[in-house]
Amino acid sequence: KNTENYMNNLVKNTKKVSNFFKHPSINYAA
Repeated sequence: KNTENYMNNLVKNTKKVSNFFKHPSINYAA
């Protein structure tokens, strides 16, 4: 069950990261 939670969190984090990199402000940070 811990593994399932880990995978679910990993997917959520991946979506957050992809959304973050799509954000225009990333150009200033780069």
